[in-house]
This record gives sequence, C-alpha cells and structure tokens, in this order.
Amino acid sequence: MNRAVIRLLVLQACFFILLSAAAQAEAPWNFKVLTVNSGGTSQGKALSVSTTDKGHVAYHQCRPEAPALWLEIQTEAGKSIPLQLGVPRLDRYRHARPAVAILSPDLPPCTEKLPFTVPEGMGVQLLSTHDLKSAQYRDDYTGIVSWRFEKMHFTPLTTGSCYAVVFSPSVAEGSVPETKVWLTVGQGSSFRLSDLLAVYGNNLSIRSFFEEAVYISQVFSSSIIMVILTLIGVIVAIV
Repeated sequence: MNRAVIRLLVLQACFFILLSAAAQAEAPWNFKVLTVNSGGTSQGKALSVSTTDKGHVAYHQCRPEAPALWLEIQTEAGKSIPLQLGVPRLDRYRHARPAVAILSPDLPPCTEKLPFTVPEGMGVQLLSTHDLKSAQYRDDYTGIVSWRFEKMHFTPLTTGSCYAVVFSPSVAEGSVPETKVWLTVGQGSSFRLSDLLAVYGNNLSIRSFFEEAVYISQVFSSSIIMVILTLIGVIVAIV
C-alpha cells in the first residue's frame, strides 16, 4: 500500500479517536485548566481568560496567606458570562458558601468588607452562593466529587475587561482556616493537540486537590489509552 495512503489512514484513525473522546459528556478539553492551586493569588498575578466562548476552570485553596483567586476576563458589552462555583465533597466543606466578586470601573463602589484590596477606580458586584442550591456532582472524567452550586451570570455593561475574584467569606471572617474552591468561567469546548500533553498531569493534580472526594474513573483510564494511541499514530504519520 502506498505510504502516503497509510499516513492518511493513520491520521483519520487519530481524529476518530479524538472525536470519540470529545463526544463524551465530560472530556478533558471541555474546560481549560487555568490553575490547580498554584497561581492567580493577586491582581498582578491574575490569570487571563481571553474569551468566554470557551470553558475555563480554576482550583484554589482560600487561606489567610492566599485569601483570593484573581481572574482577568475579556468582556463584550451585553454578553452574559456564565460562572459556576463548587467545593470538594469533604465533610469540612459541607456548609461552605464561596463567593465571586466582579470588579469593573462601571460597577458601583464596594460596600462589603472583602479579604482583598479593590483596585482604585473599580466598582464591585458580589455574586454569593449563600442562597443558592447545591447538589452532589460527579465528574466522570477526573473522578472527582463536588458540591456544585447553581450557575450564576454576569452581564458586563461595557466591552473591555473585568476581574472575577473568588474567595471564601468564612475564611475571611476567621471562622474556618481554609476552603478549597473551584470556579468555571464561560462555556464551549476548546481542543488542541498540545492539550493532550497536559491531560495526565492536570488530572493527577486535580485529584490530589480533592483529597478523599474522588473515585476510580473508567473514563479517565480509557481516555489515557486513547491519548497514547493517538500520539503514537501522529508520530507514525509524521515519520
């Protein structure tokens, strides 16, 4: 068989594998991992969300030395931004109620006491989970289990950027020493071949972050095999 035909067939098989994985309800590229408790702890270190047409997720342990997680989001006037908060399903977080503060020049001045300094000229809109319902949520890909709160939305008045700052009011008040929180921003899949290289490491970090709130995920095990086969196929097709 012609070598060019073999390469084409291999690439087609690779894409079939990738599309099969992407068709799962929870594929690793549905949300781009911004951080797993390793960045975004101040305005100067804010993590960038360049578009909300693709999903992003960040994990952070709110604690006295790092009370908040900062994200800088590019916005479009009138375009609603979906946000969702959750905490690992651990007994110590059963009553945790994290919050996210939206910081933007076109918002009213802050009237709440917050565990971080609001930049000069910025107003604040507080999105709290205090009155939201939460439900147990199992992520079939990573094998993590959360208490996930209802989705919230923020609609910017102007095009530009705003900050979304995640924090735990109970940690700020000193009633609990720490709270692990995750936040998703935007929605929509974003797949790149380079993402495959980060899948395994990200999932190990996320499972460690959730401590005992994990289970053995067959989806994760199967997808790792698919990733390995795909990478081998790509290498064969290139050589």
